[in-house]
Amino acid sequence: MGLFGNSKKTKNYDDGSYFGEIKGGIPHGRGTYTYKNGDKFDGSFWYGKKKGKGVYFFANGDKYEGEFDADKMHGEGTLHYADNSHYDGMFQNGLRHGQGVYYYLNGNHYTGEFKLGNITGKGAIFDKEGRKLYEGEMLNGKKHGKGSMFYENGETYEGEWKNDVRHGHGRYYFTDGKVVENEYENDEIVK
Repeated sequence: MGLFGNSKKTKNYDDGSYFGEIKGGIPHGRGTYTYKNGDKFDGSFWYGKKKGKGVYFFANGDKYEGEFDADKMHGEGTLHYADNSHYDGMFQNGLRHGQGVYYYLNGNHYTGEFKLGNITGKGAIFDKEGRKLYEGEMLNGKKHGKGSMFYENGETYEGEWKNDVRHGHGRYYFTDGKVVENEYENDEIVK
């Protein structure tokens, strides 16, 4: 008998096979579902839907560990990508959504807001040593809105961004204390 007092059985479906606790002829409780496309889920089911904690192995090599609701990644979890980058944070309806941290292949990481699967909102980018590179607004993974860029030489740009380049009003702070204000258009000074 399983965790919920349900019997453990193997059951075949059109899209794969299931082994685990069954109630009323459907997955309910702890079990493993192996899909014909190569995906695999090991975790909790509630009346045929993934719900609670589990691990989902994607055929492409990605792996999600965390919470599920109504068959989707939902709640707190970690998504390891096949390319060795990964995301730790909140999910909503199968997408990265809310606060989280995305670790890039080069060792840098972004920490901040995600919306509908994208790096969108306020956040910061750090290098692999933990030095802050950028802090401000992002849109679809690019610097967009107000933000500050912190250069390795100690200088700082503080101002407006559009599509990952300086665009609008900004101030450049030099290490000698000099401050220059400019208007930018597509990363070029216009006045």
